[in-house]
Amino acid sequence: MQDPYEVFEWSAAWAWGVPIVAATVLMHVAGLSLIRSAVIGWLSRRRHRAGSAMIEAALLICVVVILVTFLHAIEAAIWGFLHVHLGAIPSMRGAMVYSLGALTTFGGGRVALGEGWQMLGAIEALNGMMLFGLTTAFLFQVIDRIWPRHI
Repeated sequence: MQDPYEVFEWSAAWAWGVPIVAATVLMHVAGLSLIRSAVIGWLSRRRHRAGSAMIEAALLICVVVILVTFLHAIEAAIWGFLHVHLGAIPSMRGAMVYSLGALTTFGGGRVALGEGWQMLGAIEALNGMMLFGLTTAFLFQVIDRIWPRHI
């Protein structure tokens, strides 16, 4: 027979994790939309100058990547705050290290979730895979749209 405490731990992880997954996905899509609007605005104001298209495209891609990285860091902080709030990790520094590792599916760090919260870590990793999938599709679209065609 299954330990009722284990069922509670599993249920609590899903009860906390699913709303955070939904919130981070909504935030991510909104952030990507804002970045996309900025890229489209830049493209509409762009003046073609001989020899500058490649440099401009590379710089814009760098800016987009930095903005998307910042978006992922904010999402890791949201997860980190949850871990600290739940007592799964005692410090925000440790929670950020853990969350960045979980969201990127890197793992491997010395920081681990407290007893009973391991399922929450798996949910966080699942969320990270979805967020990075959205980011990959977005970056492909941006690069395809701004990369100079004559190269």
